[in-house]
Amino acid sequence: MQAESKLVKSKGLWRKIISKKKEDILIFGAGEAGKTAFNRLKKTVNIIGFLDNDKAKVGNLLFKKKI
Repeated sequence: MQAESKLVKSKGLWRKIISKKKEDILIFGAGEAGKTAFNRLKKTVNIIGFLDNDKAKVGNLLFKKKI
């Protein structure tokens, strides 16, 4: 059972590694935490924008992505 579980996880991981299409995501937060998340994730996922509950930030751009 444990070997099967590892195999399934390995297949999923391998598929992600060889897949050329990155997953689209939105980052919640356009402050320092959002900037940090963007910089850490930008190579592995397609960041399509940011969400924020600060109305002053909504409609602006961060890293050329809409908030």
